Amino acid sequence: MKKITGDQAEAHYRRVNPETGEEHNVLPEYATMSRRPGIGLDWLKKHKDDIYPADYVIHNGRKMKPPKYYDTKIGDEIDDIKRTRKRKAANNPDNTPERLAVREKCAQAKYKPNMKNKIFPVFDSKAEYYMQPFNFQTVGEALRAFMDTANDPTTTIGRHPGDFTLFQIGEWDNATATYTLLDSHINLGCAIEHTNTTKDD
Repeated sequence: MKKITGDQAEAHYRRVNPETGEEHNVLPEYATMSRRPGIGLDWLKKHKDDIYPADYVIHNGRKMKPPKYYDTKIGDEIDDIKRTRKRKAANNPDNTPERLAVREKCAQAKYKPNMKNKIFPVFDSKAEYYMQPFNFQTVGEALRAFMDTANDPTTTIGRHPGDFTLFQIGEWDNATATYTLLDSHINLGCAIEHTNTTKDD
């Protein structure tokens, strides 16, 4: 469980009701942890000599850096350990200026926010109109939300899944505030096709 911050936060915590098109935000992840003392303190006291000065722990079969909490509990010994860490980092070929520049570019490309959102309305065949559209970055996200609604019997779509069909009609670019409509609508399926148990309407 990890709280999302920065440019990705708004999209990550936004949800859209496919039936009404209404947008709402969900609460970020939250965890309360034991700190008086921390639940790992007794374990550290028992196994300290196995962790330091080797300066790693084994988790799921992999070597990992000790948690910062452990560093704060081993006293003055941590000063020598930190100096050793800096010396190793300086000699690490993965930390040369050239390699760091490449890693920075890769990181920026990985976390660059997607500025375009696809537009999805739902067509009500009984009322003969398209409901207010909603936005998602991917078709998969829209289908997941549509499927959740189709399987929820408290919603109109869930009670009458044969009447409602999801379409993709274009894109919204939130960097330029422009819409781009497709030449023809893409039919993403009737709600009844996305129910866990197909039923007659």
